Amino acid sequence: MIKFLTVTKKKYATPKIKKIAYYGLLTILSLYVFSVPSFANRPGYNLICYALMGILVAFTLTYLLLFGLNRKFDRRTLLIIAFMLSSFVGTTLYSHQFRGVLTLFLLIVSFFIIYIAMIIIDNNSLVCRFVTIAFFAFAFYFLIHYAPDILNYKSYSYDEFRLGWDFENPNTVGSFMALGLSLAAYIVLFEKGKIRLLFLVPIASFLLVGFTTGSRTFLISIFVIVVCFTLFKFKKHIFFALVGIIIIITIGIVLINTVPFLATIKYRLEDTLNIFTDGGAGGSTLERILWQRYGFYLASRRILFGFGESGFAYASGVMTYTHGNFTEMLCDFGLIGFILFYCFNLAPAFISLFSKKQNKEFVIAISFVMLIDGFLSVYYYDKCTYVIMAMCYYFLDNAKPAFKTLKRKEKLVLDEECEVTI
Repeated sequence: MIKFLTVTKKKYATPKIKKIAYYGLLTILSLYVFSVPSFANRPGYNLICYALMGILVAFTLTYLLLFGLNRKFDRRTLLIIAFMLSSFVGTTLYSHQFRGVLTLFLLIVSFFIIYIAMIIIDNNSLVCRFVTIAFFAFAFYFLIHYAPDILNYKSYSYDEFRLGWDFENPNTVGSFMALGLSLAAYIVLFEKGKIRLLFLVPIASFLLVGFTTGSRTFLISIFVIVVCFTLFKFKKHIFFALVGIIIIITIGIVLINTVPFLATIKYRLEDTLNIFTDGGAGGSTLERILWQRYGFYLASRRILFGFGESGFAYASGVMTYTHGNFTEMLCDFGLIGFILFYCFNLAPAFISLFSKKQNKEFVIAISFVMLIDGFLSVYYYDKCTYVIMAMCYYFLDNAKPAFKTLKRKEKLVLDEECEVTI
């Protein structure tokens, strides 16, 4: 076997093949990211997504075989494997939904493949731009698919004008658009060069698609992104940053209350706010509240390992998820699974707070978005979650400690230079 590997490397590990493999890997990765929102949850079309992941696996493993890995592997990523193992315990004891555990396993494999592919590419700006372009391609595809509905202006005033059901559901599309918008906004605000201004076009498309979904998750996510990026960009002028945020919020409120196109967003926000007033809430919002409360109750019955994969659906009898990642994780995987997953999920943001790195603004902002999404949707088994987490851990590799500790030799030299003879 060792002889075979040596001969293979000697024969094929040439600069030309390395270049072909490199750009092939970048292309396949971009196509896979495009396929996730476009095809992953559509029967028949989902085979395209699986095929692209298979090709990405083949490209990645071939590159590793011929050229190896040019950067260390972050051990903190192993937390997600520990989470998967803990999920197997609850599933074995109660739900027996081993097919769901298999799906979770494949998602985690996809995370490691994407993470390794990004390490091989080893270019932060290139990764950001290609992934953003992949999301932009989906937005363009979405707009063409729904062109007749978007051009039908009469439907805008209808409270339930929501597009995206052909791509699983509007809330999922809204989440994809929020992630795409965060990447494009990061490029425009924090990267250098005039070419970054071209990414204003994807931002416009993400906003258009996001608003057509009527997704509250999308609206809240972009609010968090705007606040985080504004504070990071103008951190030396906090007062002006706060004034800018207030102006943006004011403009947003005026538009929501006056533009017919945003009538659905207005209705759904009012429905959410009615939870805290005497007006009550609509059926969808009320169901979410009840399911999440029931999820907490069921979690208290099996506190360590939970009810296993899809445990809430079967233990509650409602045959669906809780619509909240926090409650779903606690109910399905218990406190142990919950802690392991969120340690994995939040580690990049926590470390970024205490480091100097090129992409810390994106990592922190997107982590806040995912935290808020935890109250609104279940994302632990979403393919896009593992794409974004792979990006966060890849960016984390470039972190530089904010407070660098001197090595022993450096300290000795410094002490010798500082000696004063009296």
